[in-house]
Amino acid sequence: MAPIAAASAPDSTSAKARLRRLEVAALLVLVAGFIGIRLWNLTAFCLDSDEIFSLLCARYHLGHLLESVRADVVHPPLSYLLLWVWVKIGGESMPWLRLLPFLISILALGPVWIVFRQLRIGTPARIIALALLAINDYQVFHARYVRMYALFFLLSLASVALYNLLLEGATRKRVIALTLVNLLLVYTQYFGWMVIGIEGLHLLWMDRRKLKPFLLGTAVIALLFAPWAYTATQAAIAKGGLAPNLGWIRHPKIGDVWWYYVGCNGPLWPIPVASAMVFFLFGAMAAGLWRVFRAARTPLETSRLRFAALLAFLPPFTAYLVSNVLRNSIWGNRHLIVSAVPYLALLAMGLVALRPKWLRLIVLSIAAAWGAFGVYRVTLYPELRNNLDVLTGQLIELNARAGPPSGAPTVEFLDPYLAFPMNYYLESHYHQKWNLVNVAGVDEISGDRVWVGYNRKSWRQSRTPEDLLRARGYQIGPGVWAGDRWDRIAIFLAFKAFPPQPTAKLWQIRHSPKPRTN
Repeated sequence: MAPIAAASAPDSTSAKARLRRLEVAALLVLVAGFIGIRLWNLTAFCLDSDEIFSLLCARYHLGHLLESVRADVVHPPLSYLLLWVWVKIGGESMPWLRLLPFLISILALGPVWIVFRQLRIGTPARIIALALLAINDYQVFHARYVRMYALFFLLSLASVALYNLLLEGATRKRVIALTLVNLLLVYTQYFGWMVIGIEGLHLLWMDRRKLKPFLLGTAVIALLFAPWAYTATQAAIAKGGLAPNLGWIRHPKIGDVWWYYVGCNGPLWPIPVASAMVFFLFGAMAAGLWRVFRAARTPLETSRLRFAALLAFLPPFTAYLVSNVLRNSIWGNRHLIVSAVPYLALLAMGLVALRPKWLRLIVLSIAAAWGAFGVYRVTLYPELRNNLDVLTGQLIELNARAGPPSGAPTVEFLDPYLAFPMNYYLESHYHQKWNLVNVAGVDEISGDRVWVGYNRKSWRQSRTPEDLLRARGYQIGPGVWAGDRWDRIAIFLAFKAFPPQPTAKLWQIRHSPKPRTN
């Protein structure tokens, strides 16, 4: 029997080596896919209003930049300062601007891998989680979006990785490192305080011995953040509250929380299939996670799993509850980007832990097919936004064909969020100056010849602006429009006809003798 055992040992070793090489190859393919999907449609859509604001801030000197961000109130300044440096290095071309969030999202792969290892995720679960992260619509969009969310994602993962190290041992270096990263986190996005709060809640629940050094670090963060908090609060009071910034955000329904997890699980369309998949995967995850938590071998492993669960589910439900209590909603999938990796890690672990084997095979086959469809959707149907750049160019061309107006053309907007981006494109891309005016209603529109713009999807009156203007004696001319999943922007010409001449007078004019010429 000894020769047989000795002969089988090399075969077993070589089989494990082959399996290991296949796993490494699969992970490398996924990393390449993660990068390629984000690079594929990097410049597919133009800058929107928020991105334009970021870019305009980056054009200022530092003092003016900080003042503009302070007056805007709703975001801390760190990402604006980073963009300021980036623009100084490479300019304002679209590829260069989009490259910043793209590179930050690629850097996030480092802490993603660390968190996976800390949770002791096996290779099959790691492959599933990384695959779902690669095709995640929210992640792909923010990897191209010139705002703070790619940086927020990176720093939140770095905070999670350092916090997991703190659970292992609260050394001075680890406490200082976590404090520094969390300080950068809250100076990037106010939702960073939710991450810190969950870390403190977890320590209170699982390991109170480490609570004291953590709270000391948090006190330092609060002290260093206080100057910005004070000046932003003063700016909010001066502008009469946050309604100008947050008034457009509706109060969420419980379906919005559910829809967030639909997006985490893969493609958002078609809606019936995506809706069914979230219930299917939630059920499979719950069944498998019961086994995962029971199989945890050490208190540290259990503690890290519970922290991942808190971070995966507490931010969305907290944001939902707070948004429905506050006067102005703070709901937004972009803020909840911190929950994506913990959720996907738990989902993958739950699917791999399913028993019996045939059930696991069926569930993973369905998830794989859904993921393959997600690759198709996210590459060939990217999440586009209203192309106000093209819309502005079409409006300029249409205005020229409609006849030369006296003076600069006027556009009166029934939606207060449209004038800002259009003014940017008029001045920066087309080098024209128009009169762009926000009006509260159709009754305030005046002038014999004026362009009128509004958002059809947010228009709440039973009669359209075109009908209301016709009732006031206007005629409606040609127009242009641009749309996306949320909005449909329309701009049309409204003009007053010349009063009709009496028939007899017209006859006299047509038949009067022509003046004699020499």
